[in-house]
Amino acid sequence: MVVTVFGSSAAEGGSSSSLNGWSELLKRNLPYEREEFDSIQFIRHGNSGYSTTDLLEGKKIELVINNQPDLVIFENAMVNNYLKATSMAETQENLKEIMKMLQEGLPNSKIIIMSSNPIANSEDLNSVGLSYLDYIKGSEELIKEQKWLYFNTIERIANKLREENVLLVDILASDYVYFNDRGNHLWFESFFDYLKEDNLKN
Repeated sequence: MVVTVFGSSAAEGGSSSSLNGWSELLKRNLPYEREEFDSIQFIRHGNSGYSTTDLLEGKKIELVINNQPDLVIFENAMVNNYLKATSMAETQENLKEIMKMLQEGLPNSKIIIMSSNPIANSEDLNSVGLSYLDYIKGSEELIKEQKWLYFNTIERIANKLREENVLLVDILASDYVYFNDRGNHLWFESFFDYLKEDNLKN
């Protein structure tokens, strides 16, 4: 079983150590969930600072296809699209192109799109007048329209925070953009719960 996680640096996860990243926790725990994960090759392509445009121009999709994974987890890099002020039109076209490449190159693979993590000041506008939440909403609308498998990290993490009576600031690193160890653990738990809901069978 080959699993590939790719996207921006959030695809790697980790704050104090890569061992504490959500994807590393997923790698270590998947074998306990399903028999097909007993023998697993787990490949990560985290690209620091990469937007969806960068993923395409840097030929990172081709790297994923070359892995020939059974499962692809695509962290959609919306944090960097927001920080780099990529237009919404370009963002949505990039997502279409990335998914087209993945679907054509990996016709038998399961592909899950994962939104980037929640950040502080997510309603602040960038230079093209869009907030981070605008990018989440705009990408989500396209994903639902295309009926792609989708894991809404922001929604799931918000549920976890309410359940545990924890504030968002408590799970963010010092830059208030990426997660600390506690945030990574909540991200892992949320996504692992999603997988246990039989989304791999859809």
